[in-house]
Amino acid sequence: MINLLPKQLFLFDPLAIFFLFVISIISLPAAVYSFGYLKGEYSGRKTILAWVLLIFFVLSMVLVVSVRNAFIFIVVWEIMSLVSYFLVVFDTKHEKSIQAGMIYIVMTHIGTAFLVAAFLIMYKHAGSFDFLAIKDACQTMPCQIKNIVFLLLLVGFGTKAGIVPLHIWLPYAHPQAPSHISSIMSGVMIKTAVYGIARFVIFMLGVSSSWWGILVLVLALVSCLVGVIYALMEHDIKKLLAYHSVENIGIILLGIGLGMFFLSKGQPYLAVFSIIAGM
Repeated sequence: MINLLPKQLFLFDPLAIFFLFVISIISLPAAVYSFGYLKGEYSGRKTILAWVLLIFFVLSMVLVVSVRNAFIFIVVWEIMSLVSYFLVVFDTKHEKSIQAGMIYIVMTHIGTAFLVAAFLIMYKHAGSFDFLAIKDACQTMPCQIKNIVFLLLLVGFGTKAGIVPLHIWLPYAHPQAPSHISSIMSGVMIKTAVYGIARFVIFMLGVSSSWWGILVLVLALVSCLVGVIYALMEHDIKKLLAYHSVENIGIILLGIGLGMFFLSKGQPYLAVFSIIAGM
């Protein structure tokens, strides 16, 4: 019988604690703002629904960055995606909300499919979904398999992060979500993908080839340029912030990609400084 559940459910290492802090520092002010915003925009029942979805949204992000089991990770990752979808289509009377929600749910499930494929390959070699067991198994994983897993993880997390060319959902979904949710999606949710890259690629899979970091750097540079160019042409404040989110993800991944490159070259100190810059 396959043992899917670990003996220890959570992993509160410095990486997890850092992202928990980021989630808190963005979500709490957004929740405070929502008191007045929801009261002026929606009925009593819809306000209650909005609060329930907000609580589940924040809780799912907290679980994403704190669980230590890949199977549970993909479950809470999916919950985060579904709850955020319902928040994107919260204004069901608007046709644009439904259209944006459809684009978002399709793209996010494409990304999830790539993550599931990567996790199944790692499970095959580790015999467990536990992070530490996977990390140990990755030390002896063949280089070609590592390359495949890296690409699967990059596409899976890159879709959620909104890196170019996987960013197409972001300018549609963010403008349609309620304002406080849009801020959490830009400020926190897409950054859970950065956590995923750091956790699964850097700390578990291990950067074994320099081209991994170079590829991330190239995608980061393209995201920076495309994001800022589209933002300069945009007048809708929410769409402008969405394109700036693409740009900011690019800036963050410059640090992460540079850190990956230095790790592959055996320069741990430069790698640490680069990753800290990205964080």
